[in-house]
Amino acid sequence: MTPSGKEREGRLASRAVQVAFLIALVTLWYLATTRWRVSPLLLPNPVAVLRDFWEILRTGEFIGDLRVTLTELAAAFAIAEDDSTAPPAPMTSSDAPSCIMAAANAPIRGRRTVTSAPGTPIASRNCIASVLML
Repeated sequence: MTPSGKEREGRLASRAVQVAFLIALVTLWYLATTRWRVSPLLLPNPVAVLRDFWEILRTGEFIGDLRVTLTELAAAFAIAEDDSTAPPAPMTSSDAPSCIMAAANAPIRGRRTVTSAPGTPIASRNCIASVLML
């Protein structure tokens, strides 16, 4: 289904605002570094940044750093996935007081686990059910 004329105009207007904002931002950046004498340590000149960025891409010196970053990212995803699929630890009646305190100290909406002791996960639903059964 092709978009109507009004939808197309709305998209073009939105894109024009985005491009104008980007141009204004780069212009202010350039003026700040050339006319208003902002320190290059705080805000480097955009022309110098572009020149250095192109040099890094041309020489390929970023490949080693990119490999390390992507390896760390893959490891982080693997650790997060492994942690999120772990079954909840069983809870005994002696865990109830610390479970109540942990639940009271974890009011984050959507949080799946609370801890009764450092490193001991307890599923929130199991924690509440176990406390109610005591």
